[in-house]
Amino acid sequence: MTQSEQLTADNGPDLAKSAQPARGPKPATKKTQLIKLLRRTAGADIATIGDRLGWQPHTVRASLSGLRKAGHHVEKMIPGPGKAIRYRILSGEAAAAEGADSHGG
Repeated sequence: MTQSEQLTADNGPDLAKSAQPARGPKPATKKTQLIKLLRRTAGADIATIGDRLGWQPHTVRASLSGLRKAGHHVEKMIPGPGKAIRYRILSGEAAAAEGADSHGG
């Protein structure tokens, strides 16, 4: 083997590693995006969530149920006549306080 062939053989794996693109942070999952929308003070309505995530209304409702089953306290806010129902996730402390009050504490 010549010296140039030896260098090529020795550097083969290193060249393959440097040819791979650098990995950035993982993109947010749809669940993470949903939680972020619901943690806003104003929360979000079904249409907004569906538009942001590309979901049908029944998928949004199922995801809200899934969050409840996972232990998140999803609050339903009824703003008034003619306005869309909004949902939000309460922070851990607020959810614990509300849970104690609603069970007759």
